[in-house]
Amino acid sequence: MTVPTLTGDRVTLRPVRPTDRDERRRHGFHAEIERGFASLRGSGPMSGAEADTWYAAAVAAGSDPSRVEWMIEADGSLVGVVRLHSFREVDVKASFSIGLLHPRLLGRGLGSEATRRRCGMPSAPSGCTASSYGCSRSTRRR
Repeated sequence: MTVPTLTGDRVTLRPVRPTDRDERRRHGFHAEIERGFASLRGSGPMSGAEADTWYAAAVAAGSDPSRVEWMIEADGSLVGVVRLHSFREVDVKASFSIGLLHPRLLGRGLGSEATRRRCGMPSAPSGCTASSYGCSRSTRRR
């Protein structure tokens, strides 16, 4: 599926692009963020090889019919990722996940706006009409 670009007031959801590799690397790893991704990894820099792996997975998502992935952009920079996954044709729904990449991005409403942009899509991939939403305790802000 071709991933549509969805534009909001402060965020844009768009397909992955080559510059995202270096932007993702600049964010590095942060224990608080990694917990939200169900990882026990601590804080620290992201290596070039790790950035290459991240980018390859993001590109591969574009040809994977079992998921749809958008990069979240704010102020012209990559700030996070939105995914639809676990499509269920029987009841026409999918699971939704979202993650911002740096603690300084949290609490600013960027994730909320990205969620509204995705939910405002006229039609979801594979004809999905509903999504399952969840938020881990470590990432819940309000």
